[in-house]
Order: sequence, then C-alpha cells, then structure tokens
Amino acid sequence: MIRFFKEYDMDRLYDLIQKTIEISYPSHYPERAVQYFRDYHSKENIKKRNEIGLILVLEQDGGIIGTGSLVSDEISGVFILPSNQKAGLGIMIMKELESIAKGKGVSEIKLYISLPSRGFYEKLNYEISELQKTDVGEGQYLEYWVGNKKIIS
Repeated sequence: MIRFFKEYDMDRLYDLIQKTIEISYPSHYPERAVQYFRDYHSKENIKKRNEIGLILVLEQDGGIIGTGSLVSDEISGVFILPSNQKAGLGIMIMKELESIAKGKGVSEIKLYISLPSRGFYEKLNYEISELQKTDVGEGQYLEYWVGNKKIIS
C-alpha cells in the first residue's frame, strides 16, 4: 500500500533509507560519497522534504519497504529495500509521484540519478544528461546524472 508519510514513520523510514544506502552504494561509490548520501538523507533532511513537499511510503506487512518524495518539480529519495527490488515496487512509487506532480501542474520532472539506479530511470523514459561530479573531499567524488521527463497531459 502506498500512502503519505506520517511523523510516526520517521524511524522506520530513516532505517530503510540508511540500510539501502549501506547495501547498494559502497560497490559504486567511495566511502566519502557514501557518507554524503547518509548525511543527505538524515532525519532532519527527511523532515524538511516532507514540510516543503511530500513523501510517499510503501508499506507491506506492517513494514516500510519503499519511499519517494516530491518537492516542487523534483523527485528524490526514491529507495526500495534491496530485498524487495526488481519487483516493480519502484515503478509503482514513481508512477504515483509523477501522477501527483501532474495533478499539481508540473510539466517536467527533474531528478538526480545515482550510479546504481541509472537503468531503472532509463526504463521509465527519463532523459539522462552527462555525468556530473561533486567533490566530497580527499580526492573522492560523488558521480551522478541529471534526469528529466516531460509529463504529457
């Protein structure tokens, strides 16, 4: 079941995001970039995203197994628990976020694509730009792409 995030979800949502980062990102990114992701998805930042936009959670058997957020025209924080990936759940969350954005009058979605998720967003017809880099210190970089998709009325 996909529903809107509630304040009481914070600990479970935070744990889902951090666990997914810990499992999925170290094979693609250096340690400082992984730490950047951990910090970016802090409880404080999750709370801010919810205050200025919205967060969806995907619940199954009483647990949160997926999430995604929409702030203005940007989708971010899309995570599916690794043990539940490749089952179409991420697509469900993305379609719901795109539908909400369309309902709010957004004509084009923007998002930032991590290295492990590029194929997922390509399947969803996001136009992917050239590789971008953020210096995270000590000669390490966080690499990502910018993605865009026009929402057809």
